Amino acid sequence: MVTDHGISTIYNADQTAVNYEFIPKPVDARLVLPFSYQLNAYMHQQGHRSINTHDLEHQIAEFYRGSGLPRAGRSMAQKVKEANEFLTREIAKSSLVGVGVSVVYDDSVVMAKGYGSLQANDSSKAVTSESLFQIASVSKTMIAIGYLEPEASLREKYAYSNTNYVILGQVIEGVSGQPWDRFLKERVWQPLGMNRTFASAEDVPSELYDELSSGHNDCVDGVTGPFDILTSPQMQLTPSRKRGLFAAGSIVSTPSDMTAFMRLLLNKGSVDGVKLFKSAATIGEMIRGKVPLGVPSEPFNAVMGFHVNLDGNTLASGYGFDTVGQVMWGRAYFDKGGDSLGHETRTGFVPAERLGVTMISNTEFFVFRRGFYLDQLRSYVMGIFLDVPKPILELEYSRWTRSLPLPPPFPGATPKNFCFGPTPDIPLSAEQQDKLIGSYESVVAPRFFPRASITRDSRDNTKLRYSFGVVTGTLSLVAKTDGLWSFLSVGPTTTPISATMSGQGAGHFELDLDFAGAFRKV
Repeated sequence: MVTDHGISTIYNADQTAVNYEFIPKPVDARLVLPFSYQLNAYMHQQGHRSINTHDLEHQIAEFYRGSGLPRAGRSMAQKVKEANEFLTREIAKSSLVGVGVSVVYDDSVVMAKGYGSLQANDSSKAVTSESLFQIASVSKTMIAIGYLEPEASLREKYAYSNTNYVILGQVIEGVSGQPWDRFLKERVWQPLGMNRTFASAEDVPSELYDELSSGHNDCVDGVTGPFDILTSPQMQLTPSRKRGLFAAGSIVSTPSDMTAFMRLLLNKGSVDGVKLFKSAATIGEMIRGKVPLGVPSEPFNAVMGFHVNLDGNTLASGYGFDTVGQVMWGRAYFDKGGDSLGHETRTGFVPAERLGVTMISNTEFFVFRRGFYLDQLRSYVMGIFLDVPKPILELEYSRWTRSLPLPPPFPGATPKNFCFGPTPDIPLSAEQQDKLIGSYESVVAPRFFPRASITRDSRDNTKLRYSFGVVTGTLSLVAKTDGLWSFLSVGPTTTPISATMSGQGAGHFELDLDFAGAFRKV
């Protein structure tokens, strides 16, 4: 590394030297700056063998051990142009049908646009900044802004919970006297001018239906859909229907509206003179790490586009946020992601730079996630607006995209089990069927979730039927390992279900219904 009067030099693949302005950044003393020890291997995988990768690794390590990465010196216009070119190229290469992107920087909207289409195979319906997407669990962040921390902690550890945010929606109603959807509309969305944000798809006015994105599932060999999020059983968020309301994930919004919400968070409660909270401390409490998270493995951090040093680093959760920590290009950071049955949302915030990025896609990877496209696109784009030199961006992006996917939901599973063709079926004896047949009650929230049931198929007594609210399907056994039986409920949508066969008998036989959790036979 060469430095002189605040100038740092790094080398491109063709060995040309590029000077970057070195601007020290304040460091959060609670956390250790991260460093990637795998750059050397990934450099060689990418084919940049002309570079002395050891020198580059040492160079980047010195940047992190100092006051942060150098800056490339891009103007804002150059950042927007580079981000647009990157997204246009990468989204076209991916299986993402449509993506809405919004970026705010220093309290200004610098980017709000769409890529791809609202429906697969219909280029006439292009995504725009005003297209309506289901933002899934990012709904939780909006719900959480009504939360006031009590004097004493209610719990000592973190656990992701959809049910608790549904309960929090009811708490908002109990305190304010208004249902959560009306409260958010009157107290948050309308004051901020978020006029295209709705509590659910069923609240979207009919004149906007043409701008409502359909849902899709990625299946490696193709994409299933489009599925109408208003009417398709494949897109049902809850086993019962009540205007499609689900405080943990039913909110619909646009890239343009999300810029206002991002500014609210980065400004800690105010936008363009509209002040929603008496004190900035309300938002400050939300984005402060509350409970340490178990730090995921290095491959998982890589696919998420994070930079985590496990020695001395701390990751935590916040109120309505998944990750709080120094994991984004050496900066303090927080985010919230969301996944529904046909949509996916990723956000990212660097408060010191007043930078916020939201990406919303109408393509979900459902249960077989082979890629983390939005996570990686978000982190790269944040790197552009944080002015990270392009050689570093490209090297790290190569590492992320080459990382392994998550394990399959059951041994031997392939994406085709969930999307295309007949599902392989292991025969069940009559005795085994009898052990499965019955009614199942939620272990953690029996008053919230309806009961699930397994019955014998009236049209074919060799088959079993599964039902959970409005979700029904034929139950197929697809794998058996060490007391765990893996099933697929095949109907309008394909749902993975696991059954614990140990301790068989009433009160001990359990089903795992994915996000709904454990259900016990009654």
